[in-house]
Amino acid sequence: MKKPAIIPRAYQQMLLDYGRRLLRDGLTTGTGGNLSVALRAQNIIAITPSGIDYDRLKIDDISLIDCDGLRLAGEKPSSEWHLHAALYQKRPEINAVVHTHSRFATTLALLHKPLPACHYLIGVAGCKEIRVAPYATFGTPELAEKTVTALGSNDRCILMANHGLIAIGSELEQAYNTALYIEEVAELYHRALTIGNPVILSDKEMEEALIRFQSYGRSAQITNAGTAPATQTGLFSPQISTLIRTFSCFFKPKITCKVLMRGQVPQPKQGLAARTQGHFRWSQISALIRTFSCFKTRK
Repeated sequence: MKKPAIIPRAYQQMLLDYGRRLLRDGLTTGTGGNLSVALRAQNIIAITPSGIDYDRLKIDDISLIDCDGLRLAGEKPSSEWHLHAALYQKRPEINAVVHTHSRFATTLALLHKPLPACHYLIGVAGCKEIRVAPYATFGTPELAEKTVTALGSNDRCILMANHGLIAIGSELEQAYNTALYIEEVAELYHRALTIGNPVILSDKEMEEALIRFQSYGRSAQITNAGTAPATQTGLFSPQISTLIRTFSCFFKPKITCKVLMRGQVPQPKQGLAARTQGHFRWSQISALIRTFSCFKTRK
């Protein structure tokens, strides 16, 4: 093993948290499935380790490897590291991969049956249907090659024959949500089939949905490979700053400005605390702001 790589621990913590969500959201069982993020600036892949229960996983267990699979730190990487590395090489715009064994999506994979556009939500994957990649033995370069080739250059999700599902994204949240929503659509499709024949959306209808999805949701947490998620620089988070601005009607403008720009709680001027003409007392507001200060991001 080379000298351990140094990366923002936020990435390792992120994989830890989303790994546990895999179990909580029913996207896998036991040690199944795997997740990774690419730190392209450092040429490092952070990936969940092989054979460790997500509930027992510790932050230092997260494996750090290079694009050739050489372990730099952490435990032995997931057996599917070939697949993750191949996806990052083929799709330079992505920074996260999520592989699940979710029940309904995997049921379709067992049947080698694509998931059609029975619901517009399939558009989260950037395509009109979720296709099926050919089968190959798990953990092999052959599986990586077949899956990457079948996924193509635009889709963000594909079923893996007799195996599971793979989802990719510009950041981990996007990849995870894609896997989660496609599993939901797969379940709806399965349930509809037990009653009748689901009506499939037309190409035109899906094209309109795909256009809408281009501006759907919030901005990514990781916008540049190798850059840690943004951290707040002031005393207050954006949400708390909004609350303070809401209360600004009780202050003189320059006092609110000091709170937001300097992150300081100004001392009341003589007589200010006694001003109760239909407003909160300054002492109450000051205490409220000091309470908000506990949300300060630790550096």
